[in-house]
Amino acid sequence: MQNPLTLLRLLFVVFVVSISLAWIASATAQSGRRGKKSTTAEPASTPSPTPQPRKPDVEKDRVKFIVGIYRDGFSNIPLSYYTMVAQACAERLDKGPAVKVEFSSQNMTRSDAVNSARAEKEGFVVWLQLKVESLDNDQIANNLSQVYVEYTVLAATTAKTAASGHTYQQGFRKGGVVVNTPGTTRGNPVYSEQLLRQAGAEAAERILDTLKIEAPPPHRFARS
Repeated sequence: MQNPLTLLRLLFVVFVVSISLAWIASATAQSGRRGKKSTTAEPASTPSPTPQPRKPDVEKDRVKFIVGIYRDGFSNIPLSYYTMVAQACAERLDKGPAVKVEFSSQNMTRSDAVNSARAEKEGFVVWLQLKVESLDNDQIANNLSQVYVEYTVLAATTAKTAASGHTYQQGFRKGGVVVNTPGTTRGNPVYSEQLLRQAGAEAAERILDTLKIEAPPPHRFARS
């Protein structure tokens, strides 16, 4: 017969071993659960969009020109010449990549040009005139070859003069004197019209050059 004390010791050892095994099993199960949670991938954070640089407003950055001309009804110059010269100037200005043009078809006096410039917040007003080159300052055009273009550029807001000058019928001038071009008739209306159109375009190129604005490729003017 076994000793009761020995039996109690044996039962105590079995109890301790059972408790230890149960604690180990519980700890292993909890560790497994924590491991599964740690393997769950967290959603990737969405990167903030990179701000794009502002594209330049090409239309807003272009220099505005308002082109008009004074029509003198007492100079014997055909009225169609005034419109033709103003349009030639406006078209040449408009070919500049940094320019936008507004053409005024109405008669524009000096006062009109000044008021128009003061009403604008930016840009320029180009005021054109057709003048007659004569020794006695008589503005009656006895010969169309005497007609030349005078331009004045007024700055917006202030209406101060930003540029001014003259352009002539280059085909009729040599050494500062108006002369005939071979194969043409002095004062021929068709030829004068062509040369005045060129003078209007040349005025535009001089304006762009004076104001340091990018100009289109230069036009080749006929010279004798």
